[in-house]
Amino acid sequence: MSEDSPFSPDRFEYERKHIYYLPQPVFDKLEMAKPIYLVGTRGTGKTTLLHALNWRERLENESLKRALGDDVFEKQYIGIYLRMPHFQVGSFDDWLSDEADDVRGSVFGLYVDLIWTELIAEALSELFLVGKEFEAPPSEEHRLMETVFDRYPELVQLTNAKSPCTLKRYARLMKLMRRKIERLAKLRADVKELYDEYPLGQVGDFGRSVSKLFADFCNRFSTRGDPHWHFKICIDEAECLSGFQQRVFNTAVRLSGGIAVYVLSYVSKVEDITTTLQPRMTLQRADRELIILDDMSDTEFRILAEGVATVRIQHKTGDYSIEFNTRQLLGRLDINAILKEILDDSESPRAKELLKNATEFAELPFFQGGEWERNSEDHPTISAVKAPPIYQFYIVDKLEIQLPSPNEERWKKRSQESREIRKRMVAAYLCICRDLKTDVRYAFAEMVLQMSDKCIRDFLSEMHHIYVEVGRELTEFVKITNLPTGRQDDALKRASREKKDSLPHSGVTAPIEVGRIVDGLARITAIIQSQGPKNKPLLSSERGRFVIDTRSLGVTQHLDVLDFLKEANEAGFLRMINIEGRRWQLQVHSSLAAAYGFSYRGAYYLSSLSLSDINELSQADDKEEFNRVVQKIARRQSGESLQMPLFKDKEI
Repeated sequence: MSEDSPFSPDRFEYERKHIYYLPQPVFDKLEMAKPIYLVGTRGTGKTTLLHALNWRERLENESLKRALGDDVFEKQYIGIYLRMPHFQVGSFDDWLSDEADDVRGSVFGLYVDLIWTELIAEALSELFLVGKEFEAPPSEEHRLMETVFDRYPELVQLTNAKSPCTLKRYARLMKLMRRKIERLAKLRADVKELYDEYPLGQVGDFGRSVSKLFADFCNRFSTRGDPHWHFKICIDEAECLSGFQQRVFNTAVRLSGGIAVYVLSYVSKVEDITTTLQPRMTLQRADRELIILDDMSDTEFRILAEGVATVRIQHKTGDYSIEFNTRQLLGRLDINAILKEILDDSESPRAKELLKNATEFAELPFFQGGEWERNSEDHPTISAVKAPPIYQFYIVDKLEIQLPSPNEERWKKRSQESREIRKRMVAAYLCICRDLKTDVRYAFAEMVLQMSDKCIRDFLSEMHHIYVEVGRELTEFVKITNLPTGRQDDALKRASREKKDSLPHSGVTAPIEVGRIVDGLARITAIIQSQGPKNKPLLSSERGRFVIDTRSLGVTQHLDVLDFLKEANEAGFLRMINIEGRRWQLQVHSSLAAAYGFSYRGAYYLSSLSLSDINELSQADDKEEFNRVVQKIARRQSGESLQMPLFKDKEI
C-alpha cells in the first residue's frame, strides 16, 4: 500500500515528474516583473515555486501546464532556475579578500552574470527553434551576437570561430569563461589576469546589457501582439552566499531595471536585505518584494496543504473531480472528546473522578448554551453531546476560579471569560495526561496541520503514515470520514519518530552534537509544558519558545553552538522565530511533538536559555550525564517567574 501512497514526501529533485499545486496569492507575486526575496524553512515549497517559473518545466510538465492554463507564457517572461551551491561561490571571498570592494563586487557580479546569461541563451536558442513563441531567421540571430561582440570586444578574443556566432555558441562561451574564473579562484591567481579578457564593470552591468539586447530581440520576433518580454533569474538556496556576496546581489537587484528580474530563495530570514555596494544607495521595499512563507496563516497553510494533497491524489487516480479534505478524513479538533477516550480507557480512580466531576460540571448555568459548546472554525471544540467539559473543569478546579452566575453583573461577559479558559485548553490537556501518567494522544485535522509547522514536506509525511495505517485503496481512502483517533495517533507518532530518527542523515555537519541539542530541547519543552509548581503550566501555558543571548559564551564555543542551532533550523528540527541583535528566539519544530509529548502547536510562551545550557547539552556524551543536564535545565525553567497571570485574583 505504501508504494501507492500519493503523499510521498520526497524532495523535488528526487521526483521523476513533479505534481504541481500553485498557491495563487504567492504565485501571483512571483510572476510580477519585480525582484523577489523568497524566505521559507525546509519543506515549505520554495523549490517547487521556483521550478514553476522555469521555461523548460512549463513546456514539458503536464501537471504544471494544467495548473497554469493553456498559455504557459502568458505573462511574457522566460524563467531559468539555478541552485547556488552548484557553483563555486565559496572560494571567491578568500580569493578576493585583499582587493577593494568595487573590484570584489565587479568580479563576483560578472561571475553570476556569466552563469545566468548562459542559461538564458540556451533557453532562447531552444524556444526560437520550436518557433511557437518566436520566429526569426538565423541571420537575425547572428546579427544579435554581432551586436553583443561589438559592445564587448573582450569576448572576441576568447573565440577563434570564423563562422557566425549563434545563441548556442554564446552559451558555450559563457560556460568556458565561468570555468576559467573558477579555476583562477581555486588557484588564488592574480585578479589582473581577468582585466584584458573579461568585461569587468559595475556590478551586474554585463548581465543588464546583454539581457536588454536579448529582450529587444524577443520583442522584435515575438508571435504575440504588443510584446514586453523579460527574464526571471530564479536562484535557489541563496543562503550559501556570504554577507559580501549578498550585498553584491542587493546591488544587482537595485540596478536591475526590470528586464533581468531576480527571484532569490533562502531557508531563513536574510540578515541584510538593504545594503548595497554603492554609497548612500540602499535596497528599499519599492525595489523588491519580500515573501516569507513561514508567516502564512493557519488557514492559508490548510488551503496549501489540501491543495497539494488534492493534485497528488488526482494524478494517482486519474479522477480530477476529487477534493481532499483533512477535516472530513480526520475530524475537527475536539480536546474533550479525546480526553473522554483517555479517561474511559484508564483504570485510575482519578480518571473516573475527573470524568464524573466534569459531567456534573456541565450542568452549571455557565455552560448551558455557552460558547464552549459551539463547533466552528474559530471555536473548534465540539459539543457537549459527545463529551463533558473536561479540560474546562480541570482549569477551573486547579486555579480555584469562581465562575459567574446568572444574577451577577459578570454574567454579561460570560463568552469572553469562556474564551479565556479555552486559551489554556492544550495546557490542561497536557497536564491531565501527565497527572494520569498516560501518553498524550494526537488526532484531528487541526493537530495534523499545526504539527506540520507550515512545512508541506512534514504534512505529506504525516498523511503518508495515516494512509499506510488505514491500508485501503486510494479511491476508498478519500471517502473515509472521521478516522478513529487511535489509528491517527499511532500513525502520527510513527511519522514524528521517523522525523526524529532522520537527523543523523539530514546533512548537518555535526549530527551527534546537533542531535543532542534537539533531543534535549524537545525533552525540556515536554517537561515544562506539563510540570511545574503552583500550576505554572496552566498559568504560563505551552512554554518552550527559547530566548537565547548569543554573547554568553567564549568566542570558540559561541561560534560552534550558533552553527549547531543554525543547522538544526535549516534542517527543520528547530524553528528560528526571530533574531534581534544578540537575542535569538527559537523553538523545537512542532513535527516532533508526537515523538516527545509536547503541544501540537509547538510553543507560545518565552523561556530564557543561555548558550552555556545548549553547549552542555551538545557535549553530554554519557546518557546519565545528558539526562542530568536536561533535568537541571527543566527544573530551572519550571522555577522561573511567571510570564503573565491567567486570571486576576483567581476570578473571571
